[in-house]
Amino acid sequence: YDQAMKTISTLCDDIQKGHVPQTGPVVSSVDKMARQMVKTPYAMLALSMLKDYDNYTFTHSVNVSVIALTLGRACQLDNDTLQILGVGSLLHDLGKLKIAPDIIKKPGKLSSREYETIKKHPELGAEIATQMSDIDPRIISMILGHHLRYDRSGYPQGKISGPVSPLVDMTTIADTFDAITSLRAYRRPSSPLQAVAIMNKLSGSHLHPEYMEQFSLALGEFPVGSLVRLVSNEIGLIVDMDALNLNKSTIRIIRDHQGNEVDAPYDLQLEKSNEAIAGEVDPIRLNIDIATLM
Repeated sequence: YDQAMKTISTLCDDIQKGHVPQTGPVVSSVDKMARQMVKTPYAMLALSMLKDYDNYTFTHSVNVSVIALTLGRACQLDNDTLQILGVGSLLHDLGKLKIAPDIIKKPGKLSSREYETIKKHPELGAEIATQMSDIDPRIISMILGHHLRYDRSGYPQGKISGPVSPLVDMTTIADTFDAITSLRAYRRPSSPLQAVAIMNKLSGSHLHPEYMEQFSLALGEFPVGSLVRLVSNEIGLIVDMDALNLNKSTIRIIRDHQGNEVDAPYDLQLEKSNEAIAGEVDPIRLNIDIATLM
């Protein structure tokens, strides 16, 4: 995850200096993340809950790649296609680097003119990626089409020739999930559980229904990154899950049964988390920064 952050940071520096980014480091970073996900898929997914408001462009890119890889595995993509998905989702927002920072980082609502400018970022990103070496055409489609929506009512219109790759719709789901669970100046973040509920309402219009169903199943009843209260009244963060049994979770306990902060958070293995978890807890209401607990 750290290497991917450094890779996307270097790539952004190259673009802002007018250089054509190197493809090799991007492919290498995605390959390592994909390999790690075979070993610890849900621990990697938990890292996507690390949010850096000041470096949103970097963290969002890496998080979307991690989430897309999770969805791709759930959809049983072969390794080569999974690699393409990981690279394309890592590069999906490249075009925003060509848009004035005061628009990208504007804390309030965008004006109509500013929104029209933002809508150019898929095409700008595709132009950058086209100049990079050994870029699969599906990656260009993912960069161009991640705001196209499942019903194709989004943007940009008429820019993708031929059938739209399924990887485009997977990237849209990953992009949406990370955006909804991220803190923005104009909106508080949703929890992973809340994000899935919101996204299920968009299934069939904005989001691909079959891929959304696979994504929901892959996340489980209480996704990693969720702050929960146990039936014992302890509070903890779900930091990992067993890929073969989603009811077997690892909870990082941060408050005891009396509501007191524990001196040193510790991990608790729950064999039947669906029975042990009483419900979700709002981290903002309790003034808990879950990123510090990862």
